Amino acid sequence: MSEEIQKLDKDEKMSLVFNIFSMYKKIKIFETSLKESPKNVLADKVGNLKIFDIAISTLSEEHKRIIENDFMSLERKRRWYEDFYCKSTYYKLRHQAIDAVLESLFI
Repeated sequence: MSEEIQKLDKDEKMSLVFNIFSMYKKIKIFETSLKESPKNVLADKVGNLKIFDIAISTLSEEHKRIIENDFMSLERKRRWYEDFYCKSTYYKLRHQAIDAVLESLFI
């Protein structure tokens, strides 16, 4: 992970991940709406999605579950984590997941 990202506090890191995956969701919506667009435009957008998919695939199952539910889901469910973790464990794992995904994206 780059030095600049390492210097961010946990709230800044969470905001960065939130913004990154907001872009992911927009690209995903854009991809489905452009089925008849020129191939080069769509190929470029799909290439961007693959970067996200590769980064997510390197995460542990717990970290992947947290990133998918908190940042990637189009319909975010409040307190989804209660079926899996107590609140303190969830927050601890969420911070680890944020660090892990940033590390995967910014090697």
